[in-house]
Amino acid sequence: MIFQKVALALVLTISFSAFSQSKYKSGSSETIMTYIENDTIFSNKTLVENLETIPQFSYAVKTLKESGVVIELESQEMFTVFVPVNSAFSSCTEEELKALFASSNTVKLNEAMSFHFIPGRIDASSLENALKRNKGTVTYKTISGNRIQFQKKGDAIFLIDSFGNSSQIMQTNLVHSKGYMHVVNGFLYSF
Repeated sequence: MIFQKVALALVLTISFSAFSQSKYKSGSSETIMTYIENDTIFSNKTLVENLETIPQFSYAVKTLKESGVVIELESQEMFTVFVPVNSAFSSCTEEELKALFASSNTVKLNEAMSFHFIPGRIDASSLENALKRNKGTVTYKTISGNRIQFQKKGDAIFLIDSFGNSSQIMQTNLVHSKGYMHVVNGFLYSF
C-alpha cells in the first residue's frame, strides 16, 4: 500500500513537472498577445512579421529588411530590440534618410540598426532592477559589440548611444518569437 502511494505521488509529480514546463518549450502552441494601441503583437511571430502590419513602424521595418539585420538575427537564440517609431526618424533630414536607405549603404544601415538590439531577453522588470542596483545607470552590449547605456530620469528610461544620442522607452514588454521588444521615440545613430 505504501509503495502504491509513493508510486502515485511520483507519477503525479513527474506529470505536473512536464506539464508546467511544456509552455516554455519552443514550438509551444500557447501564444501571448500584447498590444500597441489597437495593434496586436503575437509571440509566435517574428519581429518583422509583427511590425510590418503596423503603419507607425514602416521605417523600422524598411531599416530591418534593407540592413541585413534580419538575417543576422536568425542566428540569435533570443534578443531584445528597442524599436523606433516613424516619428523617431523625423530628426533626420531628407538627405540623411536618402543616404541611410541608399542601396550602397547597407553596412551603415546595419550598424545603425544594431544599436537597437541586445542579445538575450530583457524585460522591463529586469531593466528596472538593473537600474536600481546601479544607481540609475546601466550599460549593455549590443549585438554588434557596441555599448548602450540606459539611464533612469524620474519615471522615464532613456537609451544613450556612444555618440550621445538618446531615445526614451515609450512602451515595454511586447513579446515576439525570439524575445522582447520595447518601443522607443528616437533613432540611435549619428550621420
